[in-house]
Amino acid sequence: MKKQGGQDLVEFSLVLLLFLSLAFGIIYFGLLFKDYLSFSNWMRSAAREASVSYKKDGSYNYLETKYKNDIDAARGESGLYKLESITIEPQVETLDDGHEHDQVLVTIKLKRNEHANPIITMVSGLPFIKIKFLENPTFNYVMFDENTIEK
Repeated sequence: MKKQGGQDLVEFSLVLLLFLSLAFGIIYFGLLFKDYLSFSNWMRSAAREASVSYKKDGSYNYLETKYKNDIDAARGESGLYKLESITIEPQVETLDDGHEHDQVLVTIKLKRNEHANPIITMVSGLPFIKIKFLENPTFNYVMFDENTIEK
């Protein structure tokens, strides 16, 4: 029998390539999920702060500026998205019993970072990859405005 030492090396390199692709995919998905949790936390925090504080100058511009600066400073772990805008606005909801309750709506609009990661851009463009990353996602969070509680 002949020695076939080269076959082992070829098989190892193919398996290693698949294993590393899977490992880095899991790591990057974890970073994307961390970014999603961070954006959700910022929305909840902004809605909470807006619902317990009074509007200055009839708007929540000071809170929008504060959270925009916080989000821009954090920049996200994956770098796939960057903040386009954050808006905080009051809303009125009419319940089934006819009573109206004030709410605060926080909207965060993200923009796909074109210079984020060329590998993600390349992989998401392959026809056999079924995972498509959102181009410009928008997230909304609504919280009851505690300033309108009747005493």
